[in-house]
Amino acid sequence: MKNILSIGLAFAASALWAQDVVPTPAAPTAPPAVKVAPSAAALDTSSRISARLAADITRVIADYTQEIVNINDRERTGALTSAAAQEKRDSLDDYLEKRLETVQSMVGEWAERNAERADAFGISVDTADGSEDAGIHLGLKDGKLELNMKRKKWKREFNQQAYYFGGGNWFVTDNAASFLDPYAGRGELSSSFVFNYSWLHGRRLFHKQSPLWLRSGVGITSEAYYFKEPVAPYRTQGGFVGDRVGFSDLPLADASIRQNYLNYATLEIPLSLAFNASRKGTKGITVAAGGFGGVRLGRGVHVLQYRDENRDWNLDRTNSSFFMPLLNYGLTAEVGYRGWRVAARYNLNPVFKQTVVDETGGVRSASVGVMLAL
Repeated sequence: MKNILSIGLAFAASALWAQDVVPTPAAPTAPPAVKVAPSAAALDTSSRISARLAADITRVIADYTQEIVNINDRERTGALTSAAAQEKRDSLDDYLEKRLETVQSMVGEWAERNAERADAFGISVDTADGSEDAGIHLGLKDGKLELNMKRKKWKREFNQQAYYFGGGNWFVTDNAASFLDPYAGRGELSSSFVFNYSWLHGRRLFHKQSPLWLRSGVGITSEAYYFKEPVAPYRTQGGFVGDRVGFSDLPLADASIRQNYLNYATLEIPLSLAFNASRKGTKGITVAAGGFGGVRLGRGVHVLQYRDENRDWNLDRTNSSFFMPLLNYGLTAEVGYRGWRVAARYNLNPVFKQTVVDETGGVRSASVGVMLAL
């Protein structure tokens, strides 16, 4: 039986190879690409391939059917026991199923690798469940082989979830010369950590195959500032200097501090323009730039964990707005392949409304990190 099926598949493979557009199921790699000039004959390429592939594989099915008939005859004449006959039928079923899966997988991979060429000839394929992923569905219905090859559609919209993990610092923004230097006054940071989760909806702009997408959605951002020195933020109200925020020195050694950071969260609305030339808008290379705007969720929290004179660990939490602005806004950029991207964020608003730290004016937050888009 294996020889018969192998011969049938060999006929199918040779016919497909002659078409020079679909690889053989048994070949480990795709056939060499051959440049074919578009012509009027290319208009019916999809139907010719479908008919040829169906005819070739149907011959394999016919051989399979004949072998099943032979097994049944041998069982009726007593040459095979019922158990032995059923075992042979199960083996044939498994063998045929694996062969069909191999053909389906190979042709689907070929269609994905040669999407541009297939699209030029008007050929593309859908999966059996009706989704728009590349693939070919082969199946039996009423004893006949069904082959589903349909034209792919260019998506107009997509939904996506994005996770951003970034690290950064505070930057002085009084003048352009100091922008690239991290803030080095009291309250200097060792680093900052930014996490953002966004649900995004993309819509293709202009014509149906345009590479430009407008993305918007909703997101939430958590940002933590880790202080380098043993300091704690404080706020003053009223008085000669007005409402301000600053940093006071802590009577603690650096070695006794385990955690010292200021954290807050923001509800945001991102908006960006993305370039992606793929059919779905989420495959291939993505380049995007835009911005965000949001509102701070509740108050900030300063967390200080330290070891006291008795060598006991203490955890202090201070909830306050620390004169951080209620509204936050900034710029974003990203570049990457498929779901993996390098991204950056820059807050245009100062971290604090006012500050008494070294009379520097304001500091802004920036970060660079990795984005995972699903």
